[in-house]
Amino acid sequence: MFRKLFCLLAFAALLVAARFDLSTPGKIVRVGDPRISLDGKSVVISVSRANFTDNRWEAQLVLVDIATKAQRILTPAQRGVSSPRWSPDGGSLAFLANAQGKTQIFVVPASGGEPRQVTKSVTGVQHFAWRPDSKAFAYAAAEEEPKKENGRCPSPTHQVRRPRRCPGRRTARPSRFCGSRPHIPAISIRRRSS
Repeated sequence: MFRKLFCLLAFAALLVAARFDLSTPGKIVRVGDPRISLDGKSVVISVSRANFTDNRWEAQLVLVDIATKAQRILTPAQRGVSSPRWSPDGGSLAFLANAQGKTQIFVVPASGGEPRQVTKSVTGVQHFAWRPDSKAFAYAAAEEEPKKENGRCPSPTHQVRRPRRCPGRRTARPSRFCGSRPHIPAISIRRRSS
């Protein structure tokens, strides 16, 4: 009997200590996408906080020293910050963020500094990878939509074929269509001398 009473009192104490009120959602933080540096001394994480005025989540990259647990903010809070990746030489971090409504690649030195945009993809970057020498990227982006003239695609590579019937289907499915195709361009990073 005494044990049940003790458990009930402990549970009641927990409920009183952990009240959920109107200020609680503002304290909720999303932490994700951890990336450990090549030397194993630090980790970069994406920390997202709610922006109630604009009704969205804003993320920033935070560098955490594993030994001291010291934190340093690498990027300002902005929309769409994601996918941090260490450069192969460990000197820089690349990440995706929104710029004029399109996702682009940004680079920030691991020692700190201003992030700078390195791509200006018309359709936005979907994925990226560092080149092994840390001087360039390969990235995936949808191809720009071709402009149609009189309802037709101007380029023969974008010609619309007649829909063909698939066995076992009642509807026709086009084998190739006018529209965006994925492509993988590469972009070189010009380093600024300090």
